[in-house]
Amino acid sequence: MSIPGAVGDGATDDTAAIQAALMTGEAVFDHGLIYKCSAVQVPAGARLSADGRATLLSPVLDSGDDSPILEIVGDDVTISGAILFDGQALAQPADGFSDSFDNGASGQGRGFRAAIRAIDVNDLTINDCEFFDVYGASIALKQCSRVTARRNFSRDCFFEGYYHTEEDGEQYTDHVVTDNRWVRIGSGHASVNADACIVRGVLGLTFQRNRGLTIERDLIKAVDCDTFDISDNVVEDVTVADFAGIQIATTDGGESHRGLIARNVITDCGLGIAMNCDIASNIVVSGNVIDGTAGGSIPDGILFGTGVYSEIVCEDNILTRVSRSGIYVSRRMTSSRIARNIMSALSDAANGNGISVNADGGVCDDLTVEDNRLTGFFGQAIGGTGAIRLYGRAFTRLRVARNYADPGLTTRNALHASGAGSISGLIDHNTLLGKTVGTHRDCEYAGNRVTGTNAFAGAEI
Repeated sequence: MSIPGAVGDGATDDTAAIQAALMTGEAVFDHGLIYKCSAVQVPAGARLSADGRATLLSPVLDSGDDSPILEIVGDDVTISGAILFDGQALAQPADGFSDSFDNGASGQGRGFRAAIRAIDVNDLTINDCEFFDVYGASIALKQCSRVTARRNFSRDCFFEGYYHTEEDGEQYTDHVVTDNRWVRIGSGHASVNADACIVRGVLGLTFQRNRGLTIERDLIKAVDCDTFDISDNVVEDVTVADFAGIQIATTDGGESHRGLIARNVITDCGLGIAMNCDIASNIVVSGNVIDGTAGGSIPDGILFGTGVYSEIVCEDNILTRVSRSGIYVSRRMTSSRIARNIMSALSDAANGNGISVNADGGVCDDLTVEDNRLTGFFGQAIGGTGAIRLYGRAFTRLRVARNYADPGLTTRNALHASGAGSISGLIDHNTLLGKTVGTHRDCEYAGNRVTGTNAFAGAEI
């Protein structure tokens, strides 16, 4: 045996033998063996690997016992190489659960019966591992910096494949989460659903080339994160309404800055990409493909939720079969550009839009909507809908240029302005194969083509 004293038969408890091996700095698990263990303390500098494929099996724990399989207690730890963590979740007591790391109001948190758990450690590497039937998060981290998780595979687990949180208001640094797979991630709880990945409070997040299939909530939910790169990921089939392929959020008036969301493929989700930030700036959303959203109340392709957004670039995205709006700006956006997006076969629902910008929460200043191509339905020809819809109190320095909008019938809205506020700027050289509706005060018009009724208060279109 590579680990002296271990049996590896899946029945004998090998915790003590593994713990003793780790005191020497290294544990190598033998191919084909099943090591039953829990709450193994992994010290600083330790290395864990498998000579082939080995299994670490959680015992059935008593109700209230939150023991992970491995507890990382020191810095500079590496876990790699064909280790399967089997959490036996279906055999564990059905304790309550919450979104927290530790015990929450509705029960235990994500660190409860995790496969790998770490608190206040740095320089952690977890590569090429597999997680099956884990009750908590596969990898549950709290207040950790410089973490790498690559090529791991979580399947049929109750909660996240990767989870990091902070509870001291600080930001932790440099998480690299790449080339992982998450399949059938779901708690089955009525009120506490699972994401594939949650990252809270990180400065410097790289999340690339990951794949998710059949997940209750988001592929990734990044909360209070700055300087992030979420690119080249694939997610299919988010099963709970109102959740997204990718979600960026802040809490308690927080801010999110300097981010890239690019070249992701998102299909059959509640909504595609959701920005739910109090304040966000310098974010690029580019080159994503979103096909099929069917959420409950917010089934949009790309959502900029209630908040203040500045220096946003949303460009070159392709959106099809979206149930409400292709791109929806919920409140306020300044010094930003929505450009070269392609939308087709969107909603025929009464509130469907191609691009909808709502300035109801304040002035939208210096916003450019240009070179987009919108073909499909974009809602019935009634109030509040249109291929391009501008709504709210005030737009200043608005530019709507060179867009092609075809709502399918000339009796439907190609460009719709509504609300009690004023709109000033330039609307020029658009091809609008439908009606124009509403009033654009103080707007200049040039070179537009309108095939339906023009109702812009006598303006020269």
